[in-house]
Amino acid sequence: RSVWLSAAIALPLLMALLSIFGFQYTSIRITVDIIKTLDIIFWLSLLGSVLIRLLRVKKRGMQHAQAMRAARRRAQEEGRSDFAEIVANERIVDLTAMDHQIRRLIIGFLVVIGFGVITAQWYEELTALAPVLQVGLWDVEGAGGGVKAITVSHLLFALAITVVAMMTSRNIPGLIDAML
Repeated sequence: RSVWLSAAIALPLLMALLSIFGFQYTSIRITVDIIKTLDIIFWLSLLGSVLIRLLRVKKRGMQHAQAMRAARRRAQEEGRSDFAEIVANERIVDLTAMDHQIRRLIIGFLVVIGFGVITAQWYEELTALAPVLQVGLWDVEGAGGGVKAITVSHLLFALAITVVAMMTSRNIPGLIDAML
């Protein structure tokens, strides 16, 4: 909390100092980018909240359906005819695990999307990193016989894909349970 408060106080002061020292254009550009970044974070947070709310509604529906199947089975075992229709192959879903997996999936994808959009937003201001991202780590032979350098940007992209694949593989069972 104190970090956010410090940033909320320091950023406007930093922009004012930049303007005072003659860097008004830079100050305006950075301020606009900060506002756009905060806007992106707000909309992603709102989207995440809506998706989690939809998940809760789906979970309640599944709990109700499981309770109805259990009541039908109990009525059948007791010989009552309250529930004529019996679900033969009942499938019990662990709703807590499913909820947890889908939440992690939603939050993870929103973080990845947010990181990508914010990086694209700040791309022009981060041009100083371009030489670092283009450093060749090793060379590989291409399909046409040419040699291609694997750079830091290639490695970072592969790392991002690996993280998304791992996150998806761990949490996809919960999503499949919710869809069925």
